[in-house]
Amino acid sequence: MTTRRRALPPELLRAYLNAHYHINDRGIRLTLRIGEPSAALELLMRSQHTEAAAYLTACNPHSQPLAPEENQRRNRSLERDLQARARLILRGSSTDPRHLWPPEESFLALGLPLREARTLAERYEQNAFVWIGRNKIPRLILT
Repeated sequence: MTTRRRALPPELLRAYLNAHYHINDRGIRLTLRIGEPSAALELLMRSQHTEAAAYLTACNPHSQPLAPEENQRRNRSLERDLQARARLILRGSSTDPRHLWPPEESFLALGLPLREARTLAERYEQNAFVWIGRNKIPRLILT
């Protein structure tokens, strides 16, 4: 399921929808796919007593590639913002299964309300982010 706010080029939207959103941190390994339930995600969210999570990055604003150092600086800033707002933050990396886009370091922020996730995605100039609500099914939210 996708919520649209503005049009993106179809190939970019497809890339977001088909990406694999990985988490590999603190012994937790799982992969999120848009529109697909994940028992591991549901268990993780239940263990954290939360009904909301967001998968965010600060890399490559508006899908324009930046130098690795700049992406790292932006992600450190996003991580500080998330620490003040989320119950648990796990590191991850989003990947393109067709290898047309490079991996992007990302975060799964559990307990982050939708409004705050959208605000952060917009602050870091992201076209979209992954939102997980009460039904525990990841969906793409366009900013």
